[in-house]
Amino acid sequence: MRVSIHSDAGSFLARARAWLLGAEVENSLILGICDQLLTSPNPVRDVYLAID
Repeated sequence: MRVSIHSDAGSFLARARAWLLGAEVENSLILGICDQLLTSPNPVRDVYLAID
């Protein structure tokens, strides 16, 4: 298994958005967190997002 680690929500969603939206209800928490990370006026520096 190869794991891609992302330090920002934009690059993570570029890889994972289609898969996450395939089961949107089940993945609504991570989608909401990513939305907050993308739109927050105060950037979060210590973010760890990963996908295989």
